[in-house]
Amino acid sequence: MGAVGRGAVPYAAREIVDRGLGQPMRVLASPVPIDPFRRRILFEIEKGYGFGEFRWFPAQRLTLQAGLVATRMDDPAIASAAGQEKQVADFLNWARYPFASIRRVADGTEVVVGDARYGQQPGDGRFSARALLGGTGPVPSRARRGREPASPRE
Repeated sequence: MGAVGRGAVPYAAREIVDRGLGQPMRVLASPVPIDPFRRRILFEIEKGYGFGEFRWFPAQRLTLQAGLVATRMDDPAIASAAGQEKQVADFLNWARYPFASIRRVADGTEVVVGDARYGQQPGDGRFSARALLGGTGPVPSRARRGREPASPRE
Protein backbone atom coordinates (compact mmCIF):
# COMPACT_ATOMS: atom_id res chain seq x y z
CA MET A 1 0.00 0.00 0.00
CA GLY A 2 3.03 2.29 0.00
CA ALA A 3 2.27 3.14 -3.61
CA VAL A 4 -1.05 4.64 -2.52
CA GLY A 5 0.71 7.15 -0.28
CA ARG A 6 3.45 7.90 -2.79
CA GLY A 7 0.86 8.49 -5.51
CA ALA A 8 -1.23 10.75 -3.29
CA VAL A 9 1.57 13.25 -2.67
CA PRO A 10 2.22 14.37 -6.27
CA TYR A 11 -1.51 14.35 -7.03
CA ALA A 12 -2.23 16.56 -4.00
CA ALA A 13 0.67 18.90 -4.82
CA ARG A 14 -0.67 19.44 -8.37
CA GLU A 15 -4.20 20.01 -7.10
CA ILE A 16 -3.04 22.53 -4.50
CA VAL A 17 -1.29 24.54 -7.23
CA ASP A 18 -4.23 24.19 -9.63
CA ARG A 19 -6.59 25.54 -6.97
CA GLY A 20 -4.48 28.69 -6.66
CA LEU A 21 -3.10 28.10 -3.17
CA GLY A 22 0.52 28.32 -4.27
CA GLN A 23 3.34 25.83 -4.59
CA PRO A 24 3.48 23.58 -1.51
CA MET A 25 6.87 23.33 0.15
CA ARG A 26 5.95 19.95 1.63
CA VAL A 27 3.04 17.51 1.33
CA LEU A 28 2.43 14.60 3.70
CA ALA A 29 -0.04 11.80 2.96
CA SER A 30 -0.76 9.79 6.12
CA PRO A 31 -2.76 6.56 6.22
CA VAL A 32 -6.07 6.52 8.06
CA PRO A 33 -7.54 3.55 9.95
CA ILE A 34 -9.45 0.85 8.07
CA ASP A 35 -9.37 2.34 4.53
CA PRO A 36 -6.06 1.67 2.71
CA PHE A 37 -7.17 3.81 -0.25
CA ARG A 38 -7.61 7.02 1.71
CA ARG A 39 -4.99 9.42 3.06
CA ARG A 40 -5.04 12.40 5.38
CA ILE A 41 -3.25 15.26 3.60
CA LEU A 42 -1.15 17.89 5.34
CA PHE A 43 0.60 20.52 3.24
CA GLU A 44 2.76 23.51 3.95
CA ILE A 45 2.71 26.65 1.88
CA GLU A 46 4.21 30.03 2.65
CA LYS A 47 1.18 31.19 4.64
CA GLY A 48 0.79 28.12 6.84
CA TYR A 49 -0.52 24.56 6.92
CA GLY A 50 -3.52 23.18 5.08
CA PHE A 51 -5.43 19.97 5.67
CA GLY A 52 -7.45 17.67 3.48
CA GLU A 53 -8.27 14.15 2.46
CA PHE A 54 -7.28 12.14 -0.60
CA ARG A 55 -9.28 9.18 -1.93
CA TRP A 56 -8.25 6.76 -4.68
CA PHE A 57 -11.67 5.16 -5.22
CA PRO A 58 -14.11 5.42 -6.88
CA ALA A 59 -11.93 8.09 -8.55
CA GLN A 60 -8.92 10.11 -7.42
CA ARG A 61 -10.24 13.02 -5.40
CA LEU A 62 -8.71 15.60 -3.09
CA THR A 63 -10.94 17.44 -0.63
CA LEU A 64 -9.31 20.40 1.12
CA GLN A 65 -10.54 22.11 4.25
CA ALA A 66 -11.20 25.82 3.96
CA GLY A 67 -8.49 28.15 5.23
CA LEU A 68 -4.96 27.70 6.43
CA VAL A 69 -3.49 27.49 9.91
CA ALA A 70 -0.61 29.91 10.56
CA THR A 71 2.51 28.30 12.02
CA ARG A 72 3.53 31.35 14.11
CA MET A 73 7.01 29.82 14.33
CA ASP A 74 8.62 33.20 13.60
CA ASP A 75 7.17 34.78 16.76
CA PRO A 76 9.95 35.63 19.29
CA ALA A 77 7.86 34.02 22.06
CA ILE A 78 8.65 30.60 20.56
CA ALA A 79 12.40 31.04 21.02
CA SER A 80 11.81 32.38 24.53
CA ALA A 81 9.63 29.39 25.42
CA ALA A 82 12.23 26.96 24.07
CA GLY A 83 14.93 28.71 26.10
CA GLN A 84 12.85 28.64 29.27
CA GLU A 85 11.31 25.15 29.09
CA LYS A 86 13.37 22.11 28.08
CA GLN A 87 10.15 20.26 27.23
CA VAL A 88 9.34 22.89 24.56
CA ALA A 89 12.88 22.79 23.15
CA ASP A 90 12.81 18.97 23.01
CA PHE A 91 9.40 18.99 21.37
CA LEU A 92 10.50 21.46 18.70
CA ASN A 93 13.55 19.31 18.00
CA TRP A 94 11.27 16.29 17.48
CA ALA A 95 8.35 17.89 15.58
CA ARG A 96 8.29 17.66 11.78
CA TYR A 97 5.41 20.12 11.22
CA PRO A 98 5.62 22.48 14.22
CA PHE A 99 3.13 25.26 14.84
CA ALA A 100 2.18 27.34 17.84
CA SER A 101 -0.50 29.31 19.58
CA ILE A 102 0.46 32.34 21.63
CA ARG A 103 -2.01 33.73 24.10
CA ARG A 104 -1.72 36.59 26.55
CA VAL A 105 -2.96 35.53 29.98
CA ALA A 106 -3.05 37.26 33.37
CA ASP A 107 0.28 35.72 34.44
CA GLY A 108 2.15 36.37 31.17
CA THR A 109 2.16 34.72 27.77
CA GLU A 110 1.13 31.11 27.24
CA VAL A 111 2.90 29.36 24.36
CA VAL A 112 1.60 26.02 23.11
CA VAL A 113 3.53 24.18 20.41
CA GLY A 114 2.14 21.22 18.52
CA ASP A 115 2.85 19.09 15.48
CA ALA A 116 0.29 19.43 12.66
CA ARG A 117 0.60 15.69 11.93
CA TYR A 118 -1.40 15.05 15.11
CA GLY A 119 -3.92 17.87 15.27
CA GLN A 120 -5.19 20.88 13.39
CA GLN A 121 -4.49 23.32 16.22
CA PRO A 122 -1.35 23.37 18.38
CA GLY A 123 -3.11 22.15 21.53
CA ASP A 124 -5.14 19.49 19.70
CA GLY A 125 -4.13 15.93 19.44
CA ARG A 126 -1.92 13.85 21.56
CA PHE A 127 1.35 15.72 21.38
CA SER A 128 2.04 19.28 22.49
CA ALA A 129 4.24 21.24 24.86
CA ARG A 130 3.46 24.40 26.82
CA ALA A 131 5.31 27.23 28.49
CA LEU A 132 4.25 30.30 30.45
CA LEU A 133 6.51 33.27 29.79
CA GLY A 134 6.80 36.03 32.35
CA GLY A 135 4.78 34.01 34.81
CA THR A 136 5.55 32.47 38.15
CA GLY A 137 6.18 28.97 36.86
CA PRO A 138 5.66 26.48 34.07
CA VAL A 139 2.24 25.82 32.60
CA PRO A 140 1.16 22.33 33.65
CA SER A 141 1.48 19.87 30.78
CA ARG A 142 -1.44 17.70 29.74
CA ALA A 143 0.35 14.69 31.23
CA ARG A 144 0.44 16.34 34.64
CA ARG A 145 -3.28 17.03 34.39
CA GLY A 146 -4.06 13.36 33.85
CA ARG A 147 -4.06 13.27 30.04
CA GLU A 148 -1.76 11.79 27.41
CA PRO A 149 1.99 12.52 27.47
CA ALA A 150 2.94 15.98 26.23
CA SER A 151 5.72 14.55 24.07
CA PRO A 152 6.87 11.12 23.00
CA ARG A 153 9.90 11.42 25.31
CA GLU A 154 7.82 11.73 28.46
